[in-house]
Amino acid sequence: MLTHPEIARARPARVATLLALLHAPVRAEWPLTPTLQAQAGLAQPVRALWFDKLEIRFGGPSTPPGQRYVQVGERVYLVDDFWFDLAGLPATHFREAE
Repeated sequence: MLTHPEIARARPARVATLLALLHAPVRAEWPLTPTLQAQAGLAQPVRALWFDKLEIRFGGPSTPPGQRYVQVGERVYLVDDFWFDLAGLPATHFREAE
């Protein structure tokens, strides 16, 4: 079920793709520090997703291009931009067809 921006039935296959973010390949990882949080654009995240109580915060792009900083709890990860793009799809993409 989708719970935001409205409660609706979800398309299982599309939601499964989004859930794969929880197991996305990580290019690098660091402990969260205030300096890193600011440099990675995570103090004011560009986008955030919630899976139950787990928040995934997307920050700015990294160098080299094609990767993005992501914060989960007290860790910062570097993942492919694909996950940022996927997380930015509208809720209608994940909602079951009527």
